Amino acid sequence: MKKLMILVVFVFLSMALFATVQYKITLIDMGMNGWEGGSVDVIVNGNVVLDDITIVSGPAPVDFFFDVEGGDQITTTYVAGNNPSENFYYIYDSEDNAVGSDGVTGVPSGISNPIIAVDPTGNEVDYNLQTNLKGNFPNPFHILNSERGTGTTIAFSLRKDNFVSLNIYNVLGQKVKTLVNEEMKSGDKQIFWNGKDDENKFVSSGIYFYRMKTDKFVSIKKMILMK
Repeated sequence: MKKLMILVVFVFLSMALFATVQYKITLIDMGMNGWEGGSVDVIVNGNVVLDDITIVSGPAPVDFFFDVEGGDQITTTYVAGNNPSENFYYIYDSEDNAVGSDGVTGVPSGISNPIIAVDPTGNEVDYNLQTNLKGNFPNPFHILNSERGTGTTIAFSLRKDNFVSLNIYNVLGQKVKTLVNEEMKSGDKQIFWNGKDDENKFVSSGIYFYRMKTDKFVSIKKMILMK
């Protein structure tokens, strides 16, 4: 029963809405007879999100939509049909600005140089850094009521400036401590927890969960407190 309760709490705390923006790829055929066996895949961060899309017949532009987040890398692969010189396509961002194209000035070959999705909020983004909840150290950890400095440090990183909440929960899903609830700059972060709750009282030994949430990210990890 206790294990089931912990699992339910873990799932509950992990629930969150991941905000995305919608990009589109517009396929065009100048031969007025479709892509005649030609097709394109759209790939985001190495994963195919649109597979073998094509124009079956006619020259009219055909739109296909896919979701991205700021910093995502977009590439494509193109498979030639009977008349590849008649095929071309554009990729548009969420504000309908063309951010990439293939085949406009020649035969399509795919987009291998990644298109970087722009964060729609306009915040500065460090694309070499990922938003991540890295863990806490030490874990398990000890709290000695008579000593200062005992506790554990929670490490995380932010790819961009963001509002962050970082809370501690017990196995019943009750919040016992708010560690962070504020706007933070991008970069690597460390937050120390001394084992006290929001009433400045030491919590009891046992299993605790810490949950980090931003506008597009949520993660939860487990730690063990021993006295």
